[in-house]
Amino acid sequence: MIETIFSIIWISIVSLIPIVIWGYIFSYIDWVELSRKRFIVGLIWWIISVVPIITMWKYLENSNFNFLNIFEKVTEAWNFLWLLNFNISLILFLFIIVWFAFIAISWTTRSKIILKIYLKNIWIFSLFTIFIALFIFIFSLLWIWTSEILNWPTFGEISFNTLKLVIFYYILIAFIEETSKHFNFLQSSVIQIKTVQNWVLYAIFVALWFALIENILYLNQIYTSWGLNKEFFSTYFYRSIFSLMVHVLSSALVWYYFSKSYLQNNCKYFSISSLKTIFFWLFLAILFHAIFDISLTLWFSFMIIIYFIGWYLYISSIFYKE
Repeated sequence: MIETIFSIIWISIVSLIPIVIWGYIFSYIDWVELSRKRFIVGLIWWIISVVPIITMWKYLENSNFNFLNIFEKVTEAWNFLWLLNFNISLILFLFIIVWFAFIAISWTTRSKIILKIYLKNIWIFSLFTIFIALFIFIFSLLWIWTSEILNWPTFGEISFNTLKLVIFYYILIAFIEETSKHFNFLQSSVIQIKTVQNWVLYAIFVALWFALIENILYLNQIYTSWGLNKEFFSTYFYRSIFSLMVHVLSSALVWYYFSKSYLQNNCKYFSISSLKTIFFWLFLAILFHAIFDISLTLWFSFMIIIYFIGWYLYISSIFYKE
């Protein structure tokens, strides 16, 4: 027990080093002291929100909560009843994520303001669950890409061992991660931010903390299984740069266009045009996130270079446009 605690502590410290370096690189872009403070505050908010999401799969295995296990449902038989059932489960899963995000701030004086924004934004994400369910349903009917692949991902005891299931798996993962980042960003930052550049900057901090928690889990799993081997150090290097980059890129895609709609409409962005804009860029963020994960699972390593170049050009254009 003591050895496990010690390993988690030193892995957390080691994982924190590249996050701090990246955080200060972004923070000094506009030389705002508040952004450095927000970098630390973001850790607190993210730990509060991410722990329930990370541990949720253990409760999903319980028969009482099995109706929420969207990862198990995605591997089941396909018909119209399945489509309806899967979409309801995905929406309920979405509401649980939002509830965990909101409960952390419900005791503050800002809770009513945050709740109003939550209620607007959750409609966009609820509509997106319908899009995801239809996509999975249509592709499942095509009966393509059913051959088994190597190095498939797993969720608990569920194996996603075909290309079709790998695509479905990473789409769900990308949706959950972007949803969690989005709503936890709102609760911690939406009241204070006045410019598009600051919105993107603070969204990047949320993405950095997400990457930190994810890196700790990956490295601790490798260390527990095999100790300090080559895979541990290669994973540390890869996830400290490239996986982190994908989280930053996805967050920036959503929040750049969300913030423009939000600020241009005097914080009243609940219009058809604004919904279309946010929905489209949420779609792209999830798409880019999923393609990156799928490519690496299929050993298309060249995608790392493509994403790195695209990430640098896009993030640079946002910060220096103003």
